[in-house]
This record gives sequence, C-alpha cells and structure tokens, in this order.
Amino acid sequence: MLLRVAPGADARDWRASLDEITRRGGRGGLHLTGVPAEDDAALMGAGDALLIEVRGGDPDRLAFALKRAFARARGVNEKTTLVVAADGELLRALVARDVLSYADAMLVLRGPFDVGLDGSRPKCGASGGCRTT
Repeated sequence: MLLRVAPGADARDWRASLDEITRRGGRGGLHLTGVPAEDDAALMGAGDALLIEVRGGDPDRLAFALKRAFARARGVNEKTTLVVAADGELLRALVARDVLSYADAMLVLRGPFDVGLDGSRPKCGASGGCRTT
C-alpha cells in the first residue's frame, strides 16, 4: 500500500501510518506527488516502495533531480523499490536521459509509451498484444 504525500511533507504526517501498515504485516511505501528535495524525509524512510510522480517540467532538470532523489533513497535502503511515474511523452524523455538506471520500474500515467527500455519500438498486433523488436 502506498501513502500519497506531497514532497516536503512533515514525516510526522505520514510516519505513523506507514509504521502501522508494517506492524499489521503489510508492505507499505510512499507515493510522492512531485520530485522531492535531496533532504526530503520521504527519501530517508519510504518503506518498501517509493513512487515519484512527475507531471511536467524541463526533462533535463527533472532527470537530474530524480537521479539525485533515487540515489539518496537507494543509499538509505537498498531494498526499497524505486518507481518513476509520468505521462508517456515525459517518460520517454526521462528514459532517454537514463533515469531508469536509478529506478527499478516505471509507470505510464497516461498516453502512449512506444519505446522499449532499450530504445526499441514495440510491434503490436490486432489483439493489442505488443512485443519489442
């Protein structure tokens, strides 16, 4: 379960809820609604997963900020699953800037994502199934 919080939110606003999920045997993490600063408390205690949602901006600046945030979170807990979420166009731009070397997964929020992680183009059949070539 991911707790949705804003970057820079006081850890006192979400820490107890995240701890309660773990206490009850669940796996919890944070869904940040933007790119956090390098010293954001969420990067130091994200739990099992950290999803950073990106809604727009300069891809070069975003890529730098995401890499810094993911490197910080990974340094604190190497087991935290790191995810970047953005629309298809922005996600393509972030992939081109090597953000996925710092993240474990990506989530397309909306729009097509027609480039594989290795830069290949998918081939889609009439049934909607796709494979990269």
